[in-house]
Amino acid sequence: MKVVDLIDIYLQLNFQLFWRSLSFVLLGQSLGRGKIMKFGNMCGPHRSVA
Repeated sequence: MKVVDLIDIYLQLNFQLFWRSLSFVLLGQSLGRGKIMKFGNMCGPHRSVA
């Protein structure tokens, strides 16, 4: 029973982490493109100068 409970908890934690990472990726694709582009524009000149 204990081993089964540990496996169940482990699977539940991995499932939550999977959905968190998936939702984070979806949010990054939908909302983060503008921020990433702004960040790239900010870092681009410095990168080219350096």
